[in-house]
Amino acid sequence: MTKKIVINSQGPFSPNGNGVTTGFSKAIFPICGELAKNNSVKHVCHDYQGLDFPFSNYTICRGNKDFDRTAYELKLHVEGEKPDAVLALNEPWGIAAYRDINFGDTQLVYYIPIDGYPCDKNALALQELVDLYVPITKFGKSVLETAGIFTAEPIPHSFDPRFYYRMKQTQRNEVRAKYDLDDKFIVGYVGRLQERKNLMSLLFAFAKFAADKEDAYLFLNMELDMSFADFDPVRLARHLGIDNRIMIQSKKVNEIQMGELYNCFDLYLNTACSEGFDIPVLEAEACGVPAVVSNYSGHAELVSGHGGLIKVDAYQEMPNGINWAYVDVDDAVRLMNEIYSSVSLRRKVSDVNIKFTEAYKEENVMPKWTALFENLEDEIEAVRSKEPVRRMKI
Repeated sequence: MTKKIVINSQGPFSPNGNGVTTGFSKAIFPICGELAKNNSVKHVCHDYQGLDFPFSNYTICRGNKDFDRTAYELKLHVEGEKPDAVLALNEPWGIAAYRDINFGDTQLVYYIPIDGYPCDKNALALQELVDLYVPITKFGKSVLETAGIFTAEPIPHSFDPRFYYRMKQTQRNEVRAKYDLDDKFIVGYVGRLQERKNLMSLLFAFAKFAADKEDAYLFLNMELDMSFADFDPVRLARHLGIDNRIMIQSKKVNEIQMGELYNCFDLYLNTACSEGFDIPVLEAEACGVPAVVSNYSGHAELVSGHGGLIKVDAYQEMPNGINWAYVDVDDAVRLMNEIYSSVSLRRKVSDVNIKFTEAYKEENVMPKWTALFENLEDEIEAVRSKEPVRRMKI
């Protein structure tokens, strides 16, 4: 049966590069298109402030720029149009303003990122509001259910295999030549410059790794937005004496260019303190690139068994109650050296990555969303039946 569904997250994103290449905007884009095949869908976008307009097979609608304080635009849709369901993809603190909305019979489905343990205090505070939690990772499901919040089965983020695939060696050589990366061992990173990403440890690890390797270079694809940073990466690189070994691409690129860039990498590195999923790791692996990441939170399950998991050196409790994990830099260097020193290992990991990421292709993940909303009431009932005390809306 056709449903009226309102989706609330960041956006809009298009595969032509009109938007961001990581994050919630990218994750929600294929879900909107999938659900709109059989349902009436509107996407209320936080960072869009213009008039409503048709996009693909659904509608982009104005959202609240200050969505951490108000959900007024979503409130108008919910209370005025009374949709069957709202699907939200936001950080737990990002839907606190939903409490001002009278959802009535509208079911609230929360596609929730969990990037640390114990459970985020903000997520715990939303239990009376949410009808169904859908975690992004197995890690997220474990954290939520340990805290007493029962969930649907995880639905992971996905990737588009039209853009992210392992190129043939001749193609890869052409792309590397275009970026002037011939005869270099490239360690890559794609993401934002923010404290949670722990770029400081990444730079220290690369400096130690590259100390005895003339061919080692670090390629950072990120916007140099210092408002999110706790340090200046350029200044630190200069202090470490590796500024001549680092290439930073800060301009926005499209999906085709992103796929090319991943194929230039010999190793993908992420030393983040926490990750709800980590789309760049998935995309890099889909391009056959070995990954080394911190052994904590969501992205560890993308790498376990076919990459490197960096030991955690210390944890720090954050204001929302979760722990951030700080990696052992020397262990990161050890894992990087293992991949650097063995061409056969790189080839083996590359082959395993290609096989592993098959399940994360959009064509394999998106039908899960169709199935979920076709059987939404049954899914909610199945999850609630596990609760020791049944909830009901009053």
